[in-house]
Amino acid sequence: MSNDRIFKLLENLLISDDNKKIRILALKALKKKHLNKLLKPLSWCFKHENSLEFIIPILDTIEEIDDTTFKTTLIRKIKQLQMSHRESGIKILFNHKTAESYSTQKLVNIIKKSLILDFLELNYDNFSFKTKYEDILELELSKLKINYAKQDLFDIISEFTRLLKSLKKLVITFSSLATFPLSLESMDSLLSLNLSFNNIKHFPSFICNLSSLKCLDLRFNRIDKIPFEIGRLKSLKSLLLSQNLLYSLPSSFSELGSLKRLNLSDNQFTQIPDSVCELKNLEFLNLSLNPLKKVPESIYNLKHLKTLLINSTYHLSTISKSLGLLHSLKKLNLNNSKFRTIPKYIGNLVNLETLEIKNNEIRIIPRALKKLKSLKKLDLGWNRIPKIPDWISSLTSLESLNLWGNLVEYLPDSLVELPNLTHLSLNYDKSNCKIAKLLSILNIQGLQVPR
Repeated sequence: MSNDRIFKLLENLLISDDNKKIRILALKALKKKHLNKLLKPLSWCFKHENSLEFIIPILDTIEEIDDTTFKTTLIRKIKQLQMSHRESGIKILFNHKTAESYSTQKLVNIIKKSLILDFLELNYDNFSFKTKYEDILELELSKLKINYAKQDLFDIISEFTRLLKSLKKLVITFSSLATFPLSLESMDSLLSLNLSFNNIKHFPSFICNLSSLKCLDLRFNRIDKIPFEIGRLKSLKSLLLSQNLLYSLPSSFSELGSLKRLNLSDNQFTQIPDSVCELKNLEFLNLSLNPLKKVPESIYNLKHLKTLLINSTYHLSTISKSLGLLHSLKKLNLNNSKFRTIPKYIGNLVNLETLEIKNNEIRIIPRALKKLKSLKKLDLGWNRIPKIPDWISSLTSLESLNLWGNLVEYLPDSLVELPNLTHLSLNYDKSNCKIAKLLSILNIQGLQVPR
């Protein structure tokens, strides 16, 4: 068969075949052997084609031919998109005043981006993006609509990410996706990546190559292992891994020297990994809802830690004395555990502002807490504390005191000496006249006492 007849056959398939895959194969064959003859059939396809999956390779071919005579067609297409009834991405990405000076490549990329933005907007309940000139800097996709095949969506996202060289923030959530395009690996400018609330079982390998990444959110997935390569993320400052199936971390985790915020709550850790205690710049650590049995002595290494949350462990009844060396700590939460006493060395946390030890088995508030001059919130609800000590007035910064669920039998008169106390919550025997009288005085002073 002659070359002309082959060209005509492929051209007919390109223009008129009902099967999208056949049309794409025909386009590939024509590009290989007849690129110089493609301008006319491409122009026809470009004007009449509605399938995004087919328009993208057409635009790729137009870019490859790079014929300046096609620029008019591209600009006309852009103007058609601008007049669309939808709030099209083209209206933000395109400045028609400078269109004539744009290269074919630039015009093609603008059209690709705008078409894909419109497509994503139709297939996601929550969709937003931010731009600067023709660059998309932030993209958020949430709640995939169920009427679209996930593989097709995967292909579209894969194509789109190749165009997003300037993207700083990417959010793809509530999409039930288990894997993500490898093209994400090339997004060198990415600073924030949120893939939470999906169905990820294996930590996406491409993430470890995003050297500029500062914030990573993989909450609410099914990840059970973190790869050794995670140590490459030297710029990472925030890592959220709650609601997964993790039970250990690699030794390389300690190499995340820039990390300030780490959430490992609701996993399967029975002990705090040593590599976590080597993160010397860490300021926030959440280990709640893990079956922890102890807190290691090495936790004292976290000299900059400001927030420590270890609530709902249920097995934890003691905590290392080295906790008292965390002098930067401002918030400590030990709710829903098995503590029978409040560790005295908590009194050494002189910068502590919030102490929450609700729903334990505590009977006495130790005098050591008297040193907590910065304490603003003390939550001891649902314990077994019958008496509030007289020295409570030493906590001069205290604003909120929760004793609900303790059946308090004694309140000291010194409570009225707390100048900043605005909220007091407690149960008590209503026949206890002394408590009732004291609460009346506190109410007159403006204190809120829920009943």
